[in-house]
Amino acid sequence: MAPRKSAPLSVSCRLHPRLALDNCPKHDRVSELSCRRPMSTNHPAIGPYMTTLYICIDESRNHTRDRCYSVAGCWCVSSRTDPTNVLTPTKDRLLQLIETHPHTAAQPSELKGAAIHPDTLNDVISFLKESMYDDGTIEQSRQPWSMHVPLGFTIHALNARLATDSIEGLVGPLDAAETVQTIALSTVLSPLFDSTHLDLGSYDEISVVLDAETWTNPAQRVRENIDEQALDIERITFETRDSKSTPGIQLADIAAYSWRRNHTRGDCETAAGLLHDLRFAR
Repeated sequence: MAPRKSAPLSVSCRLHPRLALDNCPKHDRVSELSCRRPMSTNHPAIGPYMTTLYICIDESRNHTRDRCYSVAGCWCVSSRTDPTNVLTPTKDRLLQLIETHPHTAAQPSELKGAAIHPDTLNDVISFLKESMYDDGTIEQSRQPWSMHVPLGFTIHALNARLATDSIEGLVGPLDAAETVQTIALSTVLSPLFDSTHLDLGSYDEISVVLDAETWTNPAQRVRENIDEQALDIERITFETRDSKSTPGIQLADIAAYSWRRNHTRGDCETAAGLLHDLRFAR
């Protein structure tokens, strides 16, 4: 049987989530901006406004040839409708810390794990656990997970070279690389499929925010499986954003890098340990 070709990643209509926006008979890309379901009144602890569970995802190293490839998801709930406006205070505080750190040679413009000294990363993740409680762009009083933290992480690491070589004989080299990415993405999104880890009724929408177009086909496959399994997730969208302007992706970047670096070199033990504490699904 020929492998199924993934359709291009499209935007879902917010009022009719199972329809791609381009195929929705009642809405276009302009009117979609104002297309909203009634404001939530089922979750008084969160408030009578639309809330979005943001899952920002980034990877560290190459998904086809590296012996240790990691993917991280940064999870938070916010009433902000644009992910570029979420977690900005936290990102700015972390950048300020990096600027004053003795190992910093040049002023950073964004959080990029590969450009940060391991000792600095340990301090950055430690400070993240404190500063996230002062971020007014994310929900502080009620989270969809049992841990009492406003920011959660899911992290997955695997031997990408071994996985790709093992799958290649079955599906071919191109599909093997995409399959590895799909498995990694499915793993960091797995709490969505398990009500013991996540209360799906504690927010109005789910937005998976990816850092590059390379995720287009894996994201489409995951979304198709969500539909095929008839899961109660009718308000989920996938979108690609520029990491430079999206703080959540930057936090996912330093999480994925710290986790992988500790696996391969052992010099981010503090950061990895703190990130483990923030993993709400283990």
